[in-house]
Amino acid sequence: MVILTPFIDTSYFDFAYGDANAGERIIDAQFASATLYVGRTMMGEESLFGVNFADGRIKGYRTGPMRGQTEDKGFYILYVRGNPDYGVNDFHDNGDGTITDHATGLMWMQADNGSFY
Repeated sequence: MVILTPFIDTSYFDFAYGDANAGERIIDAQFASATLYVGRTMMGEESLFGVNFADGRIKGYRTGPMRGQTEDKGFYILYVRGNPDYGVNDFHDNGDGTITDHATGLMWMQADNGSFY
């Protein structure tokens, strides 16, 4: 038995996997964003950024019909709001080799480990 766990907190957001009985793939759960990709993807086509909460991937999706299709792909959307000061960084040197951005709560190392790959 396979237990699926969506990549979104379902205690706050509605989520459903694709309906295999309706001919959909179980991962057909793509959410569109309002952000267009400024370059070209997939054979030079226009794309928008989206996220698939079924498999956790962030990717570019075509803005028009998929190849071989006549209708545009359907997407889910979420209306969300956030901190109006998002993007205004508030960096703090923690004095231990790490930096914290108090605007986001993120912390990272000041320097990489110097490895080459």
